[in-house]
Amino acid sequence: MLPVVVELADGSVVLSGRVSATSRGWLDEHAAGGVRLLPGAALLEWVLHAADVAGCAGVEELVLRAPLVLPDRGGLRLQVFVGADEGGGGRRPVQVLSCMDGGSRWLTHAEGVLTGESGEAEALTGSWPPPEAEPVPLDGFYERADQAGYGYGPSFQGLRAAWRAGADLYAEVTLPEAAGDPDGFGIHPALLDAALHPLLPLAGDGTGGRLWLPFAWSGVSLWATGASTVRVHLTRDGERSARVVVADPTGAPVLTCESLESRPLDTAGLAAAAVTEVDGLYHLEWAPATEPREPASGQEVVDVPAGGDALPVVAAALARMRQWVDGTPEGRLVFVTHGAVDTEGGTFSAGDDLDQPGVDLAGAAVWGLVRSGLVEHPGRFGVLDVDGGGPVATGEEQAVVRGGRVLVPRLAPADGGMAVPAGGGWRLDAGGSGVDGVRPVACPEVLDELAPGQVRVAVHAAGLNFRDVLVSLGALPGHTGLGGEGAGVVLDVGEAVTQLAVGDRVFGMFPGAFGPVAVTDGRWLARMPAGWSFVQAAAVPVAFLTAWYGLSDLAGLRRGQRLLIHAATGGVGLAAVQIARHLGAEIFATASAAKHDTLRSLGIDEAHRASSRDLTFETVLRPATEGRGMDVVLDCLAGDFVDAGLRLTAPGGLFLEMGKTDIRDPEQVAAAYPGLTYRAFDLLSGAGPDRVQAMLGELLALFDAGALRPPPVRQWPVTHARQALRHLSQARHIGKLVLTVPQPSDPDGAVLVTGGTGALGAELAEHLARAGRRRLVLASRRGEDAPGAKELAERLAALGAEVTLSATDVTDADALRALVDGIPRLSEVVHAAGVLDDAVLTAQTPEALERVWRTKAHAAWRLHELSRHLPLTAFTVFSSSAATLGAAGQANYAAANAYCDALAVRRRQLGLPGLSIGWGLWGPPAAWRTSTPPTGRAWPATASSRWRPPTRWPCTTPASASRPRTCSP
Repeated sequence: MLPVVVELADGSVVLSGRVSATSRGWLDEHAAGGVRLLPGAALLEWVLHAADVAGCAGVEELVLRAPLVLPDRGGLRLQVFVGADEGGGGRRPVQVLSCMDGGSRWLTHAEGVLTGESGEAEALTGSWPPPEAEPVPLDGFYERADQAGYGYGPSFQGLRAAWRAGADLYAEVTLPEAAGDPDGFGIHPALLDAALHPLLPLAGDGTGGRLWLPFAWSGVSLWATGASTVRVHLTRDGERSARVVVADPTGAPVLTCESLESRPLDTAGLAAAAVTEVDGLYHLEWAPATEPREPASGQEVVDVPAGGDALPVVAAALARMRQWVDGTPEGRLVFVTHGAVDTEGGTFSAGDDLDQPGVDLAGAAVWGLVRSGLVEHPGRFGVLDVDGGGPVATGEEQAVVRGGRVLVPRLAPADGGMAVPAGGGWRLDAGGSGVDGVRPVACPEVLDELAPGQVRVAVHAAGLNFRDVLVSLGALPGHTGLGGEGAGVVLDVGEAVTQLAVGDRVFGMFPGAFGPVAVTDGRWLARMPAGWSFVQAAAVPVAFLTAWYGLSDLAGLRRGQRLLIHAATGGVGLAAVQIARHLGAEIFATASAAKHDTLRSLGIDEAHRASSRDLTFETVLRPATEGRGMDVVLDCLAGDFVDAGLRLTAPGGLFLEMGKTDIRDPEQVAAAYPGLTYRAFDLLSGAGPDRVQAMLGELLALFDAGALRPPPVRQWPVTHARQALRHLSQARHIGKLVLTVPQPSDPDGAVLVTGGTGALGAELAEHLARAGRRRLVLASRRGEDAPGAKELAERLAALGAEVTLSATDVTDADALRALVDGIPRLSEVVHAAGVLDDAVLTAQTPEALERVWRTKAHAAWRLHELSRHLPLTAFTVFSSSAATLGAAGQANYAAANAYCDALAVRRRQLGLPGLSIGWGLWGPPAAWRTSTPPTGRAWPATASSRWRPPTRWPCTTPASASRPRTCSP
């Protein structure tokens, strides 16, 4: 299974291969909790093979980090990496990784250490079975295993007999014929897996929805290969671990394992792992143009200013494109848009106006228009999106310019990030092996009865801090918990909590914030200001409390004092700049050169700013202090940078250290730098809960007065916490990074589906009902008079749903308002309504554009406006892949759907749920075969093989929920 072996120059070895559910029959026969996954025995067999190739004697330890789930279609690329023997004793690190076909994200499934020393071979001699062992009945064993959640197909049903004697278990196991030949394996994974079946806890139930699976193997040696029938001796050591000896029918050793530790695995976590990369879902990524093209000759540029009314802008662009095709035989017409393309995955930036427009919707619609124009008239059009730097000369048909770099689009598989369990009793924790080791762990204590003074919060968003990076890297010994701040809704309050109530929207400090539920001291929380989103609120507590505590409480910063703020474009830095300005201090700041434009926008002139990446800040900034130095330094750097900052501190000044990696001894600092005070501080241990509560009140008053503003924010879903931590560690961001936590669907909430009685809407409604949504409002022009509507309602009622069929024209603003306002407890919106009015580009008319636009784009905007004040858990727009890929004859439809894609981005920029799904051919062939294609030619013969029945709904899968827009061509 790992046929390719590459030895690297440093002595490392990489073994590679590919696996799929169909590559070997037995791979399709192992499941847990209804999810098909590779047995841990297979990963061990691969590592044993790697040990042999690398010249090692066995496996000292192998820990399984993540289940290896086999996809329904396609396969996984595999690598087993064996590191070099750096110590000379034969011990070498080993990892097992996989990557989806066509993907780029490698997931670590197992890691451990190979050893150069052989273990002790143990034969099973003497009477077999031992005379003291009592037979264990096996009738119905695999049926009971199936009921408990362990799915074993014929290839894995190898247990033939079993006996028990106290803590010792004995068994005979045969490799079933269905599993194939044992040759080619050290030990066949199906045989080794079956050898462990006597350890299964088959108590007659599903053990509370948790399955016990192998977690860690220690002291494993393989003594013989090719076994097909074996004897097994298992010695339990407590509930979770056992010693394993496997021998052939003569008692000669085959495999020994000094300790096999099992752990319970939540079945919901397994189900989530099954869709970490969703088959058939794609999104656009933007990468630098590797070979920039020269601008085409005869190129004409049309500027599309941002902020215009979208429909007139698109209509004007359509008219110009028609004129170009009709009147100009050659050359390229290029539309230049401004901020119409989101390359950052929905970054939110809180500037002067917390409701700033964000991505330009009109410009985005022009992109969809041009893409379809390019399908019909290749080479005749182009579209370029620019930032503040203005356009550049490029020959790319589709490109964006960011920071002077030309970026081009590519379609990439959607990545759902890490698997997280369903329910509320989990949080992210550091695994001790770097950022890749961050994983969800159970924390049932957050659901326990509250102690006096405690508050339970449903977390909606959580702020990331550099401390989280240090914890994930193992740089803070004894600390594994991640997340210390966030925002959410109060679920419950303990005794003595009088300032907060259930249902309050709150923000503040709480441990374990990287999960759906957290418990904290009520004094660390405050009500969110009106108009703030959870994302904005989650970015405030640590940054502003740290800056306020340091500058106000500890430094007593006064008007006219000189303050140096290191890393002034980070969360704490931006907060400190605002607070210092409020207190009247003279502000000096450092940041990397790329961020000096931000410092300039904050009013920090050249004499008062310097680089944070080299030691020149000491000499650059001193002249502006007239040689006296700084009264206060707020530091977060390390090493020589600390010494440079200490030298720059004026006599009698205060050096405040908020960093964690280079804390100095105050007495040594005083001896080396007489006359200044050095103080390292920590917010929570230093301020305490009562002072934190008071400071939250003081800060809220300043926010209310307009003296302070939330920082710029970039957000990731919690499933992408590893990516966010990597980004934070690179210090390339401005402001704060925030993780959003998906909210569970409200079981009593209503789901509104526009176009709800159409073909796709009806399919979705049935899926929602099967998924447990109990209140469905299906809106369409004809309501219950639509064809098949009453029959649909009956099917949904049979599935347990309460159905309302509403005759509402989504193009009627008053009717749509009445519909939304009249739905009690609206929790989800799906806009599936749409109409087609296809024609080739030169035959497109303003009337057809408006007809398509009003139903798709304008209705989506109205739904956004009407529901933005509601606590929705989902807002989904059914778009079209035509908006991303273009489609002949559908320029108007592509433009309207590109607008919807951008609207999903806009909502996420505002901290609201937003998802746009660009469907490809979804309906059965009869849905489109009765019409004539817009180009006047026959429908392609291959079209019927490309349509996708919507058996998996992207709007309910983690991979799509993590992206503002998703294309499913």
